[in-house]
Amino acid sequence: MFLHLGASLHGHEYSNQSPNAAIQTPNFLFRSVFSAPTSPISKSHASTGATVPLTEIPLVQSPSQSPPQSQPPSAETVHAVRRTTPPSTPPSRTVRRRPRPLSDRATYGPSYGPTTPRTPEPSVGVREPEHDYFLGPPRRAATTSWNETMIVGSPASNASRTPSSVHRTSGRRRPARKCTTYILAQPPPKKQRKLHHTRPQLYLQMQQLSSEGRPSPVIDVYPSSAFPKTRVAPLLKRYPRISRVKPELGSRDIMLLSYGSNEQSSDSKSDSDDKTLKSRDLIAILSPTRTTEEKIEVVLADGIVWTATTRPNGSYDFISETVKARWVHKTTDDSYTFSIINPNSRKHPIMATLSRVSLGVLDCYTEWEETFILVSASWVALHQGWASTDAVVAFASWKALLLAIAIGSSVGPAYDTSSTLISPVISSPNESAFDIATKLTRWDAIYFVQAARRGYLFEQEWAFGGGLPTVISFITNVLVGVGFEDTDSLEPLVGVFVSHASHLLSVLALYQLGLVIWGQGSRRLAFIAALLHVLSPAGLFLSAPYAESAFALLSFLGYLFFAKGIVGDKKRTVAHDVSVVAAGMWFGFAATFRSNGIFGGLPFAMELLGELASSPPTLTSVRKRLALVVGGSAVAVGFAVPQIVAYLAFCSGSPETEEGRSWCSKALPSIYSFVQERYWNVGFLRYWMPENIPLFLLAAPVLYLLMRSGVETLRAPSSLLRSGEAGPTASLPAAERLLRSMALSQLVLAALAITNYHVQIITRLSSGYPLWYFWLAGMLGSPTNSAFGSKVVVFIVMYATIQGALFASFLPPA
Repeated sequence: MFLHLGASLHGHEYSNQSPNAAIQTPNFLFRSVFSAPTSPISKSHASTGATVPLTEIPLVQSPSQSPPQSQPPSAETVHAVRRTTPPSTPPSRTVRRRPRPLSDRATYGPSYGPTTPRTPEPSVGVREPEHDYFLGPPRRAATTSWNETMIVGSPASNASRTPSSVHRTSGRRRPARKCTTYILAQPPPKKQRKLHHTRPQLYLQMQQLSSEGRPSPVIDVYPSSAFPKTRVAPLLKRYPRISRVKPELGSRDIMLLSYGSNEQSSDSKSDSDDKTLKSRDLIAILSPTRTTEEKIEVVLADGIVWTATTRPNGSYDFISETVKARWVHKTTDDSYTFSIINPNSRKHPIMATLSRVSLGVLDCYTEWEETFILVSASWVALHQGWASTDAVVAFASWKALLLAIAIGSSVGPAYDTSSTLISPVISSPNESAFDIATKLTRWDAIYFVQAARRGYLFEQEWAFGGGLPTVISFITNVLVGVGFEDTDSLEPLVGVFVSHASHLLSVLALYQLGLVIWGQGSRRLAFIAALLHVLSPAGLFLSAPYAESAFALLSFLGYLFFAKGIVGDKKRTVAHDVSVVAAGMWFGFAATFRSNGIFGGLPFAMELLGELASSPPTLTSVRKRLALVVGGSAVAVGFAVPQIVAYLAFCSGSPETEEGRSWCSKALPSIYSFVQERYWNVGFLRYWMPENIPLFLLAAPVLYLLMRSGVETLRAPSSLLRSGEAGPTASLPAAERLLRSMALSQLVLAALAITNYHVQIITRLSSGYPLWYFWLAGMLGSPTNSAFGSKVVVFIVMYATIQGALFASFLPPA
């Protein structure tokens, strides 16, 4: 094209105009089969140089290139001659060829790829091929053209441009692409009904957003168990293509129903299950497979069966016999884009975008394609947990419930008045029921708050780790420095804030740890594990000024950094070694909050042993071993620092003081072991007394969970890894060694709780160990073990609420 235009300016042999012809400016008018016929131009127009309508411009042909009279003029000779010479100069009778459009160079057809260049055909115009990447039922008439359906700022604006449409938009701003927006809604509020007339449980509702911004329900997502089987069977008979694939629905199947017109009724009998299903259309059935819920079958109303699987990077594939679709995960904003995967192309047009709250579907596709996008998006939203309450909202709701229980449980004087040690003013027997700081400062919380205020004054206070008092004291001093009033309730309030913040962050850290171990494709299981930590049996202890919340946060961060350094990419870099060292520092900080943080050294020891036994020494392996040694040493330092400080305070003084403290002369002097044995009666089998049998029974369920999950994982860690469909992204042996170290830590803790500790504290100590959360999440996600997992969740909720009421009243157990 450019050779042709350039040659015409210099009288080249390829030029179709005479040397003395005026310079012509190309006219980028599009050819169309619908253009109006032309008529000869009048002399008056030629002489005056006035603007000439296109219908009045004649065909100007060169004698040497004129076609026969019987042959119609070709598209290459249809052009308007623009006047650039003075009126006195007659127009040239030279033919000027139109530049060849890009659509003449390559064609895009059903093969989804460029074919051989075609030669221009002697026709007036060619209709551009329709964009049809989807092999579905016959298309409906598109409401808008391809050029009118481009989303502003969407990646589709570049990815979906075909070569045949480049010349149409060249030099012009592409208009906004029209799409339909759907809202991912929670079950809408309903009016009060009789108990026997309640509506079935609703998972999710797709609401179409109108141009005025008003949502209208389109699709309801129900579990099949929400309706009696006698009502579901007639619905399946109405759709024989579905019933041939799914003769009956299982308890874990999910139905997608159109929104019925009778939903506006209130208490009439027409709102029964029978009437509700009769007025609806069955759109699709989602059926989890027997092996795992990470893989499902999607049966549409036309009988086509799709298999949905999860990819390691968090994306979702939907595969039928002939077509493959994919929801691609965008990590930047945690959204998804839908495309049909073309095996002959590296780029796939984006057809829809899914976020946490909405779904946008382009209007240039067929109704069948749009329905499939809605169905697949519903599954992605359910699997991601978007339709359910997310972790932050669940955390806030659970904390609000526990705080309400704590406030309401203290209507009378407390069973114990030890809170007066903090402040007689705010902790009198007639204390206010709304003093949250006092309600939560019970039992061991008194020691933590007092140590934060004045430091360790008595020897027995060293039984409580110095990490939490140090953090509370630091934040209190900062608040007083910026103008807060230094009252007696400031330290308890700061302690409550630290516990709540640490608990929330530990929930998020546990979620990320699950993604690292199971892979990005197992977000649902990681989300369930995080929710289990919200509903921890520790209950109100994770809200009070106790060390459990901060210990759980530091412990989970240690495991998270260790997993990223060990179960990371196969190509090991320095960043992996730095992550391992950072993990040791997190575990070391955790040991300053609770002495059982020393168990954080087990992952380093087991990984180092596995490394020494598996691979010969190389530069990379030596660097990894050095990182393991440094990280493990950091754990030991975190445990030893408080003991060293106590030794310098009690054992390096006068000879009288040194003689009075027997632990100072031991080979490994530890004030923690000394005060636990002397003041708290902690020792081997010391708690095995008849009066403590109820406490052993109270701790038995948590001990059972810790021991069973630990033993099963220690024997077969791969079974826990297979709970997630995608699995880890690196070597399996490293992930198995990490899980085994977690299991061993749990088993050691459970054994010490039975033989040495006050056994009831295991209900709150267990909150800092992630393995049993993952194991229970796998049980809940298994079709065969979900019943057991549900019973465990019921126990956790019941125990946490009852224990919260007892804790706020200063009643045991604690």
